Amino acid sequence: MSPYHVSEYSMIGGDAPGPGCPEYASVSGEIAGAGRLHLWLASNRSAKKLCLYLSRCQHWASYEETHDGRVLIDVAEGQWGNLLTDLSGLLTSSELEEAKALCKIGFDEPTLGDIPNIRSLSQLTASAMFGWLLPTLLEQRLISFFQPIVWADDPTNIYAQECLLRAQAADGRLLSAETIFDAARETRLLPWISLAANHSAIRAVRRHGVENHLFINLSPSCLYDLDTYLQTTVTGLDQAGIAHNKVVFEVTEADEVNDVHALKAFTKYCRNNDFRIALDDIGSGYSSLNLVHRLHPDFIKLDMDLIRGVAHDPYKATIAQKIIELAHSLKISTIAEGVETAEEMAWIQSHGATFAQGWFIAKPASPPVRHSSTSMRLYQ
Repeated sequence: MSPYHVSEYSMIGGDAPGPGCPEYASVSGEIAGAGRLHLWLASNRSAKKLCLYLSRCQHWASYEETHDGRVLIDVAEGQWGNLLTDLSGLLTSSELEEAKALCKIGFDEPTLGDIPNIRSLSQLTASAMFGWLLPTLLEQRLISFFQPIVWADDPTNIYAQECLLRAQAADGRLLSAETIFDAARETRLLPWISLAANHSAIRAVRRHGVENHLFINLSPSCLYDLDTYLQTTVTGLDQAGIAHNKVVFEVTEADEVNDVHALKAFTKYCRNNDFRIALDDIGSGYSSLNLVHRLHPDFIKLDMDLIRGVAHDPYKATIAQKIIELAHSLKISTIAEGVETAEEMAWIQSHGATFAQGWFIAKPASPPVRHSSTSMRLYQ
């Protein structure tokens, strides 16, 4: 694997995880050589279950139980991934979270210097299962696609492009944003991935000469450190010459936002710097509606599950109509996501949604759809 790019990480606000930190060794899959896994298990039941498993795989892993309550597992070179993946299926989620683990190359006893590297076994097994993620980040294999947001009453007129994350796997496959962010949450790399995604989008906007408004997704986990995560994104926008009033930061409830002060600080920052705010997934849960009065968004996006089949489902239709009416009364623009059929498009037009987005209009693409030729073809 190539070295990480110092200049890239300097631009996004900090040092990259590198070979000197535990995240690098486990997440990247670069656990090289034979070594020992030190485990502190929370219950005798967990220890018995683990030892029974280990007794069946002694051709590549041997073990012993110590007087201080540890289970020591000596792992042959090239078998770390097998062991950690197996452990993730052997123990329950609570057992994995309660167990503490230290991965060491070689067979020396732990020292005081190893204490910062002790983590939950849950973190370590997740790192093994998603070992492709950090190389993807370090080798800059993130890709930005764009999906247009059009005026509902004139679908041939593109208002904005939403920047959507993809990644190229080592074997050339295209990985979805859901796959990437799920792995990022499991490996505690979500802020890094979110920030790298933003800068990938900024580079793509500049490369393709996008002049529409931009919707840039912002993970709520980034709201807790505005100086690091939001400010470095803004620095990238400024360096690319992208005007603040063209940018909409889109916040989703996929990650809980419980800190009211963080939300207020984010809202204040956006207002003071001429950015606008969109709230995603409205209609998918109470918490998203609860965020409306906290964020005071300029746009709310009706969840695609709510829009799907809305023309034929009276329950969905009533809920969607009431959200649109509520938004209009608060002077908030509405975006209907996931529009896939002519019936859904006709429904949102007749019920007053401001904008539309979905495969019926255009699929995510790189380079971006520029002149809404798809919409023009569909509406001829």
